[in-house]
Amino acid sequence: MIAMKNILIYFDYPITSIQGGTEQASFLLARLLVRQGFRIIFLSLHPFKEKNNEFLQYSLPDSEYLFSRRNADFTEKLCDEQNINFILNEGAASDSSFFFSHAHLNTKATIVSIINFSIWEGLDHFLSLIPPSGNTWLAKLKTVARVVSAPWKKYMAIRKKKTKLNHLLEYSDKVVVLSQKYIQDCLSLTSTRNAHKLYAIPNLLTFQIPESLSSGTKQNILLYVGRLSYADKRVDRLLSVWKKLQPVHTDWSLYIVGDGEYRENLEKISEEYHLKRIFFMGHQNPEPFYKKSKIVCLTSTHEGMPMVVNEALAYGCIPVVFDSFHAAKEMIPNTETGRLVPAFNLKQYTKTLDGLMKERYRRPNFKVLDNYKEEIIARKWLHVLKNGNE
Repeated sequence: MIAMKNILIYFDYPITSIQGGTEQASFLLARLLVRQGFRIIFLSLHPFKEKNNEFLQYSLPDSEYLFSRRNADFTEKLCDEQNINFILNEGAASDSSFFFSHAHLNTKATIVSIINFSIWEGLDHFLSLIPPSGNTWLAKLKTVARVVSAPWKKYMAIRKKKTKLNHLLEYSDKVVVLSQKYIQDCLSLTSTRNAHKLYAIPNLLTFQIPESLSSGTKQNILLYVGRLSYADKRVDRLLSVWKKLQPVHTDWSLYIVGDGEYRENLEKISEEYHLKRIFFMGHQNPEPFYKKSKIVCLTSTHEGMPMVVNEALAYGCIPVVFDSFHAAKEMIPNTETGRLVPAFNLKQYTKTLDGLMKERYRRPNFKVLDNYKEEIIARKWLHVLKNGNE
């Protein structure tokens, strides 16, 4: 334990224990830091809809424009009145990295920028980020034009990424990423003179690992849990795989747990493919689905350190994941833990699932989850916070 210090945790959206990966991870981190003797205050750009009795909550006065003078004055005054020692910016992957910086805010608080995504964010798989335009000749011409212009757009996107990372490292006191792999990625894109500011701390386990888990509770279910968005999650790939598997494995089902702007498109694709035994469950507590599912599927273009993989392992689900983000091998180090499939190889993904669905179910090895236990994560955070900006 250390002497009481005050921490302001910021994210664009209200931080809760149930909504969204970053929000949920931030809430769990807040609880962890309270147990280590810190006092926590939440700040968001968008207003809180529900009162939280665990933590003080504030929202910025100008929700339409983060960089307004009103928001800067409010944040500086809040830090002064609440004697804030540390600002943890959970939105450092977004433009809030420019707001929560010593270049923009006049504060003595130590600014810790937290990047909750992969550093490259799919830029090393740039063509996979380009959505199809349709099947008409005009649409196909537009797709060709996008592909032809892709190298220039990729160059500009990487240039923008370098600018943001250099600013982040220059005007933050410390920067936390999710994996040692992402420290290497940062250094490949930025000057190494600020390398001492970089720390790798993964997210906490979301659920406690059940002491006993009967294989008898498992059903023939493939499960997806997460946001339904196109650019990163690409659940449409999983629907293409299920189209091939469903006629062969008639005793299996696919459950989609989550919601988002791409849900309507996915439901249309499901109808076009004449998919059977597929269930769109919307946003729900995923725990009951983990308990009964045998396999969890991720077909994302990019991830940071997806909580769904560790959640799946905790409940005995076998994760099958594209090797499309640099922390993937850290999360799934061997075939006893899960399956990594070469990025975007749908044929191999289908073959991998087909093999697992034919085999007798065996609980995956979850030894890797020791890396995400509270005592490990607490020690890492105390190392970051113990000396402030010294």
